Amino acid sequence: MSYKHDKAMKRLIARRKAYRKALAKGAAGMNENETLRLIIMRPYRRGPVFSLRTWDTGRTDRRGSSIIGYRLLMDGRALFEGADFRCSPMDADDSDASMAALMSFLTLRPGDTDQEYFENYTQDQLEYCDQHAEALSCYCAGRFGGEEN
Repeated sequence: MSYKHDKAMKRLIARRKAYRKALAKGAAGMNENETLRLIIMRPYRRGPVFSLRTWDTGRTDRRGSSIIGYRLLMDGRALFEGADFRCSPMDADDSDASMAALMSFLTLRPGDTDQEYFENYTQDQLEYCDQHAEALSCYCAGRFGGEEN
């Protein structure tokens, strides 16, 4: 494992221990929506600004992976929000690899996967897919590594 990965894992473990300890004591001010990362993305010189906020929901799945909450905003308007993302067990919850994986889902466009995936999208979400998802996907590939969709 790399030094960066070890350091990220130590931060995550320390954060989880502090969170669980505070929960056990019923500490005021601790909530399950602690921000893991807040990322500002500007894929255009002039155009919409996107922000992604992720947080630890305090829940885990059956294999022990954290369930991560997320909210993607475009110019302050919510496009996507959920508390159902699980990153790879090989990556820290707040790592670049986890953010790249999450953004790979949030930048899918019609034609990338089955049409049923987009059946419950709102008109705003479909317009985002049509106008900005590809540019944001390329931006994320450059920022977080990996390949764009």
